[in-house]
Amino acid sequence: MVFGHEQNRPDWPDFHAVDLGHPPNLTWGNHWSESVNRSGESSSSATPDKTVIPVPDPVIVETEPTPAAVQGETNIETAPEDYDSDSEVEAEIETGPVDKRVTRSQIEHVNSCLFSCFISQEEPTSVAAALKDDNWIEAMQAELLKFKLLNVWHLIEAPKGIEPIPVKWIFKNKRDDRGIIIRNKARLVVKGYLQEDGIDYDEVYAPVARLEAIRIFLAYVASMDITVYQLDVKTAFLYGELDEDVYVQQPPGFVNKSFPNKCYKLDRALYGLHQAPRKWYETLSTYLLENGYKRGIIDQTLFI
Repeated sequence: MVFGHEQNRPDWPDFHAVDLGHPPNLTWGNHWSESVNRSGESSSSATPDKTVIPVPDPVIVETEPTPAAVQGETNIETAPEDYDSDSEVEAEIETGPVDKRVTRSQIEHVNSCLFSCFISQEEPTSVAAALKDDNWIEAMQAELLKFKLLNVWHLIEAPKGIEPIPVKWIFKNKRDDRGIIIRNKARLVVKGYLQEDGIDYDEVYAPVARLEAIRIFLAYVASMDITVYQLDVKTAFLYGELDEDVYVQQPPGFVNKSFPNKCYKLDRALYGLHQAPRKWYETLSTYLLENGYKRGIIDQTLFI
């Protein structure tokens, strides 16, 4: 069998038919001049039974050897002993390019799944329903722990002729700015609408900051280049000390089994009491005045 190959380039030689019955002796050459000339004619030195395949001149790029190669070692980078792959990934996410950086909004579903694994997603409609959920039980225990740390009340025998005021639980799911539930909050409040004027409280008025005073204050600190700090006092009403004798029932679901008929006498204000805002203002203003602040003449909620 024979085959023919036709070359289109004018400066390449035309290879004639080769008899495959007798395999040719292939000789590799570096230049065209060794076998054929540019006109396509065989040179006198080429023999009929040899076919020379041209190969372009090789290009050698010289590079400096690495120290490991000079010493006869393999050039393989090894990780240090204190290498932490997890921290490496976090560093890459935080300090990497903008297009590779992962933001909180991009992993919103991950955060939602994370919170849903550890907190309840539904607000119970009753104390019985809350006591069936460990997350809400923990929230109620955290609220009662604050009462114990701040000495809000103490357990006593109910005085004769005195009916303790009932209390109730309020359950609320706290959400962040994206609407994801981040905390289960349980708050114990007094049913203040059952209080009697003159018996359970006397004065209930508490001054509230006016919007005009806040605007004047912010304008002044902006003109004077003063740094302003905003503070949020948690369970603020629990710091107000009571002068009246107020008795409340034991919280539902947490009645002392050894003394189920006893009640609590409040030493500090509790949410739901009519006098709670006033007692908190008195406690805060007294502390500020004792530490060198002066009460405003027009707006008594402003201390300078």
